Amino acid sequence: MNIFRLSIKALVRSAIEVRPKYVRIKGSSGEEIRRSIDIIAMKDRPLKIDVVKFDLSDSLGWQIKEVKKGRRYRIDITGKLDRPGRLRGVMRLKTNYPEKPVINIWISVNAYTKAPKPY
Repeated sequence: MNIFRLSIKALVRSAIEVRPKYVRIKGSSGEEIRRSIDIIAMKDRPLKIDVVKFDLSDSLGWQIKEVKKGRRYRIDITGKLDRPGRLRGVMRLKTNYPEKPVINIWISVNAYTKAPKPY
């Protein structure tokens, strides 16, 4: 009996690239924050996105900007860290790509009573 081993390596590109995939926000309570997320179409057809859910909407705001029509979007997350503590949530985006109809972006916020020590 002969035994064969077959290995396959492939580079699989996603239909949509999200940068960063996760958002971590640290800061002092009372501090204004701003983070950006880039959504990039990796296919040749136009991309459309809509926010369908944002768990942290009572603490943070968001705005979608179309940087390059149908190809690239930027989502700006802004807000003021009112009190010390942790917040965790997800921003769920709906797309027109059947390969990736939903994008989940996890967001974590740590607000300190004073500024965190630099690393």
